[in-house]
Amino acid sequence: ISEIEHDAFFGCTSLDSIISYANNPPVIYGGTFDSQLSLNTPVVVPCGMVETYEDADFWYNFRRIQQRPDCGATYTITVLSSNNAWGTVSGGGTYMAGETARLSASANEGYRFSNWSDGSTENPHNITVTQDGTYIATFVVGSSLPTIYSSFTAEACGSYTWNNQTYTESGEYQQTFAAANSADSVVTLTLTILPAPQPTITIYGELDACNPSSVALVTGQYQSYLWSNGATTIATSVIEPGYYYVEVTGENGCTGISEQTNVGVSNAITDVPQISVVGMNSMNRNVVTWSAMANDNVTAYRIYRENNIANVYEPMATVVASAQTYWIDETADPSARAYRYKVTAVDECGGESPMSDYHKTMHLTINKGIGNTWNLIWSHYEGFDFGTYRVYRGTSPSNMTMIGEVPSNLNSYTDNTATASTGFYYQVEVVRSTRDAEISSRSNIVTTEENGIEENVTMEINLFPNPVTDILNITSSETISEIEIVNVMGQVVMRIEVNADNAVCDVEDLKSGVYVVRIRTLSGVEGSATLSQQRFVKE
Repeated sequence: ISEIEHDAFFGCTSLDSIISYANNPPVIYGGTFDSQLSLNTPVVVPCGMVETYEDADFWYNFRRIQQRPDCGATYTITVLSSNNAWGTVSGGGTYMAGETARLSASANEGYRFSNWSDGSTENPHNITVTQDGTYIATFVVGSSLPTIYSSFTAEACGSYTWNNQTYTESGEYQQTFAAANSADSVVTLTLTILPAPQPTITIYGELDACNPSSVALVTGQYQSYLWSNGATTIATSVIEPGYYYVEVTGENGCTGISEQTNVGVSNAITDVPQISVVGMNSMNRNVVTWSAMANDNVTAYRIYRENNIANVYEPMATVVASAQTYWIDETADPSARAYRYKVTAVDECGGESPMSDYHKTMHLTINKGIGNTWNLIWSHYEGFDFGTYRVYRGTSPSNMTMIGEVPSNLNSYTDNTATASTGFYYQVEVVRSTRDAEISSRSNIVTTEENGIEENVTMEINLFPNPVTDILNITSSETISEIEIVNVMGQVVMRIEVNADNAVCDVEDLKSGVYVVRIRTLSGVEGSATLSQQRFVKE
């Protein structure tokens, strides 16, 4: 097992033990196991792998990680042939507990290998040794065609997948493929796993509060570099406080990204602000809300959003502390994906606190079920504990009412009570109860109409020229109310209010690539918009 799903054991508050036979800890998530399990449940891991599991993401939450009790013990594996005249075997011997024994069976001419006594048909057959055992290879009369042997070599960064099996260590691997004529094809892979670089950043110097200064950020020796500030050398000099990272390429061609390093000032804020909630407002925009800090040195808050690289956050806005404790993200597209946000506190000299814990919005999707039923699936809200998702439905975004609730370890709901096949809107909400009030986060709104908004199939839209270098012309058979241009990441990069049947868009500053134009018109059903979408290429 290489991965355990997000909510596989969530809500299960009692397990006798968790036993893993994998040297590489399987990938788990914050919601894979109930938090009570991490306090009380023993996790039994292979010999010598305790520290590896203790350092792995989310496994470190478990307090009782221990190696298997028979570490150091030895066991005897006996390998036999069902008929020595029909075939021979190998792989028997004495093994340490937890070691892998590789059992092989070779059929003589006129016979073929069928199976092992434990039911496996793999040949070679790899087993994890946990006790004494006897394995018998069964040979049967079969095609006298000789087994076809072949081999190949491969190199990969980090891992390599072959025939739906993923390998993370260098070595020789063999798979057997049965042909229709009963002659086996045995393929041997000689695999070299190239290590991915793991760069670190060392800070030389210190930013002096309120006085111009700079610090040097230095990483190790690699083939190439790309710092978050655009530098491409082994070191970079920065004068602004903030979070910096470097992506490097090793001599073997593998890439790696450092953790984000906070460059602060000598008297920077050490307290960490806390996000209250993130969610979508009535204008279909993400809103980040945080708690004001009782610290006179805080003059502003800086909002960060995760970019297209996991766990890498970019500054999006700075809000004056005396102004408000929320920020509206005008560039995110909640209908396309979920977003993660973090917040820092900034002092008058530009010193920045550590980043807060992230909060992640929900992304709701919809698909047609049987008859008038509709299936809703959403990504989990992350950032605070809650017990229930509320599901809302209505005939327009402004008149929805709650139709059901599901526990927070589930992320799907089927509406079996819809009275028509189209014309409904849906939204999901989580509520966090505090001593003073309830804090609510709502997902994006989806509708039973195609594309999430009723689409006018009779509206004629023309875009020209396409591809375009600078000026994009748009004409419509109906009055256009608004135009949005969205990049491949789902980000709205341009928004224009029109109120005419044509528009001229200056796209000269856009990066080269494929974009989607969303054209909303003033027609359509009451309470909704009419939408047409077309793609264009920016050269």
